[in-house]
Amino acid sequence: MKRDPYNNIERWEKWKQNVRKGIPEISKANSEVILEYLRDMELGLNIGVGSSKGGRAPSRLNDLKVKLIFFAKQLEQLFNISDLRNITEEQLFEFFRELQSGKIKTERGKTYKCIDTFARDFKSFWNWYIKSSRKRGKEISNIIQDLEVSKEKPDWVYLTEEQVRELADASNFDYKMLIYFLYDTGIRPPSELIT
Repeated sequence: MKRDPYNNIERWEKWKQNVRKGIPEISKANSEVILEYLRDMELGLNIGVGSSKGGRAPSRLNDLKVKLIFFAKQLEQLFNISDLRNITEEQLFEFFRELQSGKIKTERGKTYKCIDTFARDFKSFWNWYIKSSRKRGKEISNIIQDLEVSKEKPDWVYLTEEQVRELADASNFDYKMLIYFLYDTGIRPPSELIT
């Protein structure tokens, strides 16, 4: 059995139980389409062309649910769209322009980073919508084909092995052991270790 240090499986299962009657704070239509999409992703149905086949892991499903609920709330607020499937190409491009320019802020008032991952996840949703609609005999226009969001290079990405050694050598024994443990396992430290 795979390890689940961040309790993704438990979080996913608990969330599914809590939203059986719908996702709160968004419209009924958005709730229904998001739940249908996540159910298909969990089972591995209607996966986009070029994507790996099979069901998605709970960690990915948790990430998708957060992003899709975010899209639903923002689009309801900005364009009064109560159904994600009714977004136009112009509205979609305007939304991503505002996200990238910093007009749409995080809950803490900061500019969103890694907008390309938001675009990737919306593209995943739209490709699913195209494929699942086609199976029902309905053709959907591909409004995402020209959606490209530039990717900013992060300020800091990683330490080299040599830099990890230097950091560990400059630390006391306890931190040195912790640094090597985290480096060797490749996991993020739990918040208890940071404080």
